[in-house]
Amino acid sequence: MKELFLAVIAAVIVGGTGLSAGKITAEDAVSVTYRNRDGVESVLNKEPERVIIGFGSFIDLWYASGGEAVAIPKLSEDKVPDYCRNLHQIGHFSTLNPETIIMLKPDLVLLRSGFAPHAALGKLLAQNGIRSVWCDYNNYDDFVTLLDLFCRLNNADAAERSAASGITEKVNQLIAGVKEYSHPSFAVIFVSSNGFFVEENEINTAKMLTLLGGKNIAGEGRRRVILSMEQLLLSDPDVIFLITMGEGEEIQKKLSESLTGNPAWGYLSAARNNRVHILPNELFLYLAGTRFPEAFDILAGYLYPEYKAVGK
Repeated sequence: MKELFLAVIAAVIVGGTGLSAGKITAEDAVSVTYRNRDGVESVLNKEPERVIIGFGSFIDLWYASGGEAVAIPKLSEDKVPDYCRNLHQIGHFSTLNPETIIMLKPDLVLLRSGFAPHAALGKLLAQNGIRSVWCDYNNYDDFVTLLDLFCRLNNADAAERSAASGITEKVNQLIAGVKEYSHPSFAVIFVSSNGFFVEENEINTAKMLTLLGGKNIAGEGRRRVILSMEQLLLSDPDVIFLITMGEGEEIQKKLSESLTGNPAWGYLSAARNNRVHILPNELFLYLAGTRFPEAFDILAGYLYPEYKAVGK
């Protein structure tokens, strides 16, 4: 059953470009070898007993895979799962406290790759004989890989981990269910106090829409590119998705003054056809984790009105 579950997880990755390079490279009875996007390879012992989670978005994945933790980073009250409320806190994600981590004597620390403070912390922990792993977690493909990795590390039985297997199965079914529709073009615009940016295919929301069959005007890559209104008009996507970062009133003012209030905005097909959608932050500014099926369902409804109409 476990082998079948792992195969299902692997099979759900559709249309990957090779930019999401984190993968499992080896496994035996006692360990799993994981190589992240930067080429750093880690040999990890199975069934670790004292795990510290250094990145809040790993928490629900780890627990859904059958794991438990002894400590987590400091999170806002509404972001702490009930099952973690009595755990030690090891500081903010960007300033984890190495002394506290070492004092807790973990046998594995989960860190995020591509983040300089975590890279430095991992090296310091290694000097103190503490094993850590830098994990890629930037989009749904990475989520699938990590769910697989965490299940293997915890020796999860698929039959006992329906919460984990159900996630990828639901997404897989949803992706298959929209193949019958014509595939529209789209743009994902990231809105922050620093300006407006368009997501290439390997950024999470654009990745999800691409897996659903949408055609991204920004093309391949894993960058957020500065928005060009001229290029947006030339590409004229069928649907536009907005992801906002920052305080509500400030961002709304920026949107109305510099984007949707631009006279050129009204010439876009998406604007004329009421196909501009502001996405909820909890599912799209941050990675959805175990709520990925819900996030995919929202996007499918916006991308394919006929899908929403039949209530799939």
